[in-house]
Amino acid sequence: MATKERRTGGPTGTPGLSSPGAFFLRTKLLPPRPAPEILARPRLIERLQADLALPVTLVTANAGSGKTTLVSDFLRKQECPYVWYQLDRTDADPAVFLGYLTYGVQQRVANFGETVFAYLQQAQELAQQPELAADVLLNEILEGIDQQLIVVLDDYHHLGAETPVHAVLDRLIAYLPEVIHLIIISRDIPPLTLARLRSQDSLSIIDRADLLFTDRETQELFRKVFGLELTPEQLREYRERTHGWITALQLVRQVAQRQVVSASPEKAPDPLAVLHQSERDIFEYFAEEVFAAEPVEVQHFLMRIALLDRIELESCARLFPEIISAAVLPALVRSNVFMTVASDAGGEEYRLHPLFQSFLRRRFRAESGLVGVTAEHARLAEYFLDRAAWEQAVHHLLEAEDFGRAAEIIAKHGSEWIASGKLSSLASLSEALPAAALEAQPRTLAYRAEVARLRGEFESAQNLFRRAIAGLRERGDREAEAEAQHSMATIARRRGDFAAAFEYLDRAVELAQADSIVRTKCGNTRGLCLVSMGEWTAAEREFRVALQSAEERGDEHHIRLITHNLGLPAMMRGDFGESLGWLRRMLRTDSERSPIPQEATAHLNIARCYLYRGEMDECEKHLDAALERCQLFKMVGQLGETFEAYGNLCRERGELSRAAEFYQRAARSYDEAGIDLSLVELLEEQAFLSLKAGDVGRARAQIGRLLDRRPADKNSIGHFTAKLARGRILLAQPDFDEAGEELNLALEYFHQHGLYYYEAQACLGLAICEFKSSREPQMLEHLRRVLDLAARYDYEYWLRQEVAAHPEIFTSEDAQELLPADLRGQLAPVPRLTTAPVLTPATILSPRSLVDLTINMLGPVEI
Repeated sequence: MATKERRTGGPTGTPGLSSPGAFFLRTKLLPPRPAPEILARPRLIERLQADLALPVTLVTANAGSGKTTLVSDFLRKQECPYVWYQLDRTDADPAVFLGYLTYGVQQRVANFGETVFAYLQQAQELAQQPELAADVLLNEILEGIDQQLIVVLDDYHHLGAETPVHAVLDRLIAYLPEVIHLIIISRDIPPLTLARLRSQDSLSIIDRADLLFTDRETQELFRKVFGLELTPEQLREYRERTHGWITALQLVRQVAQRQVVSASPEKAPDPLAVLHQSERDIFEYFAEEVFAAEPVEVQHFLMRIALLDRIELESCARLFPEIISAAVLPALVRSNVFMTVASDAGGEEYRLHPLFQSFLRRRFRAESGLVGVTAEHARLAEYFLDRAAWEQAVHHLLEAEDFGRAAEIIAKHGSEWIASGKLSSLASLSEALPAAALEAQPRTLAYRAEVARLRGEFESAQNLFRRAIAGLRERGDREAEAEAQHSMATIARRRGDFAAAFEYLDRAVELAQADSIVRTKCGNTRGLCLVSMGEWTAAEREFRVALQSAEERGDEHHIRLITHNLGLPAMMRGDFGESLGWLRRMLRTDSERSPIPQEATAHLNIARCYLYRGEMDECEKHLDAALERCQLFKMVGQLGETFEAYGNLCRERGELSRAAEFYQRAARSYDEAGIDLSLVELLEEQAFLSLKAGDVGRARAQIGRLLDRRPADKNSIGHFTAKLARGRILLAQPDFDEAGEELNLALEYFHQHGLYYYEAQACLGLAICEFKSSREPQMLEHLRRVLDLAARYDYEYWLRQEVAAHPEIFTSEDAQELLPADLRGQLAPVPRLTTAPVLTPATILSPRSLVDLTINMLGPVEI
């Protein structure tokens, strides 16, 4: 009987695939039922059993070689739990592939997959770096699976050559835990990097030569399964003509059986004579014999179901009401008409032998002509359209050459493909459309452009967006044009072309409705541009407007991201208290919810704020949380920043050797992520570590090399933070004149751009220079600014450290009057100096007494 429910959502509490609306087709995760008559093949079963000690087994041969039958028979005869994943062309997207794979494992391992599903829903970089999602899956396997599990990928060849799934699987294979054994079934050698596995004897390959039946197996097949006894001459004849090809042997058997029950078997040709032909011709001949033996109505039924990618009882019952599908399909399986079935309590799915399906399609075209085939595809498309199965519907519309309607469906529902991560499917369907159909539906063109943007193919995306925008403008589709303009703005921002980004954003806002999500996205993107430009106040204003828009629409996703980004301007200018207030709102209060990748950034930025406030335990707690998420979601670049922050914490605590270790780990992570060290603060932090260790010469050399790599015209903030670091190192050398020059240049820049924490550091360094030069009025002027900033932005911890490190500059009566009472009390009385003392370098400024707190503004901190 027809089943009413064969699809299931994602696991409870987690999104299915990459969106809550995605579904899993359970029958894709079921092996075919055992054939009613099957010959055990102990030599191959034993080999598969032995191969479980290796990471991967590849079973590869052309259609009809018995690959799937062998592996499914093996799995039923051993005790190890397994996941069977039947692949087709719709699985060519990483989100779909990993979603099904994770859901399959979840059926064997309770509560598995929460982290993977959270990542698939949130990770925006999945299109550009799909292998990172594989790392998330690997981490969850390591944590959640403690006994061996076999994973079978059947019909891997359906994914094609150009799919990012290959990169995902390569990554999985490269780091496959011992508890997983992977079996790949494919007609061709898949385009994976298997050479390393071969060289390490970690890969077993069962190919066509292995699958061919030996003489003994052929004889047993005919005797035990077919009920026929072969003479030595017949056995030799079959060996020479079939070479042990199981499909040919089965075909001969089927025709022989049909001849037995035929009224005039003497008129039938000798099956052995046919075996002199090619394999395709052999199959064509015998398929014709099998097909012709069925009633006419069943023949028509077979030809039409051959057009379907998936043969399901419910669909067949509705599409072919003249046939009792619930009775005919099982009967065809029982009579060995090249059909198998996969089923569970939720439903059944039937699968035609690929060679037989190809035969049926050619036969249908020959009988009905192009017009008949096109009409049938159009009828199938209508069925799937009525059920909102857009992907299947578009496939049949394309086959029916109804390109206009196919483009229209993509234009209406393309966002659903993108939301569920089916980028490859959307791209392949839209690319199958002729240019005229695309131009007639510019939204379809825009979705194709969006796929290119998400994949990082910015040049192609820009060209497609320009064409789409022209068409959308001509049709007056303002909302879709607004989306396209915003996407163009994000590309311009990534390339550092902020002027162009603002032009696109202005146009997008002008086009979008007042309550449109596009306005929210535009405000956030504009804010990120302004952060990159150092326009903190303007960035904050844009983020606030975007946040209000998201709150009015109840958009929890954008609310969380924008509240985090609202903390960035305050953090950059040195208002750590306000920054913490915004950053903490990013974190989930519901401890039951799975972590998401963006939380790594939030925890890292929160940890930095606590470090600058001197709250070391809180800093370490959030660094631990950031590290856990970086490792969980394989965020290599973010991992480098986290290790760097750990190093800063250890350096501040005086644990210099641990700090050096963390800096080395940070450098390795940055290198793995392809991040230029001149764009982050690691080199400065290492220079400060050398300084604190007393190696002033090395520190000066390190910062000098960094300044050469950070010219002011290419990286202004980075250039002047390096100048500040050099000025502080020169103070320790000591070289007060040159230090004063560097610090004055840095101070001017920081004051002009509202970077108050850096400004306070530069002012204090200049106060030291003025003190050493006996210019007390100038020293007091700088101290007033230091204390004003410290009071305004709560730099109490930093100020206390500086007072302890340089008590001499705070001991004059005028200087002490500027200090808060509690800090004044920690100073020992020191006579007022009227001239510069004569001191040795070691007593002028001890490198170990330096306060090394700095704020990392150069790496990626936005979400």
